Amino acid sequence: GKRFYDSEIGRWVGCDPKQQFSASYAYTGNGFNPVNGIDSDGKDFFVLLNQASQGHIGFVVGSPERGYVYFSQGALNTNRSPLTFLSGSDAPGGMSALRLSGVIAQEGKFILMVQKEGKDVAITAYDKMAVFRTNEFQDASASINALQQKADLMAGKTNYDLYDYNCADAMRTSAGSAGININDALTPKGVFENAVKAGAEEVKK
Repeated sequence: GKRFYDSEIGRWVGCDPKQQFSASYAYTGNGFNPVNGIDSDGKDFFVLLNQASQGHIGFVVGSPERGYVYFSQGALNTNRSPLTFLSGSDAPGGMSALRLSGVIAQEGKFILMVQKEGKDVAITAYDKMAVFRTNEFQDASASINALQQKADLMAGKTNYDLYDYNCADAMRTSAGSAGININDALTPKGVFENAVKAGAEEVKK
């Protein structure tokens, strides 16, 4: 498949097609980013699953031209990191929206990176990743919806709720605006499995 070189960061943005590197470094060095290396047109909607504790769902939307943005719904602490609060908590709801510089597949995890002071810095890690092939219109619809959710949460128009409006609901709402229908489930793991059933292709580490 094709690979693209990003002159701004001085790296290839696709996994090495000849698999010259070990799995742990398939997206580092010569190629570092499954987000940019999945599809030739680069337009995709990624569903992310962290299986720790009760689990967490995040999602990524974008393209090489516009960049990739990571969305994670929950509540925000002073460092703007996503935190999970139980239903009925008086903590304000929020959604992080962070532009990614890359994703490293390492030690069985997908590690999300952002640029900070000219360096790639890890912000969080997920156990599983699945991708829907999308077009430019779907990407735009999903991004606009996610940013509107973020604005509504920050304005207090909506609040995080474990049962009625959680991280998986935010992802499903954004995906739904792009015409991707993912059934709800009792757990984030169940929602991720439903995303795969709905047509998402699980990304291998």
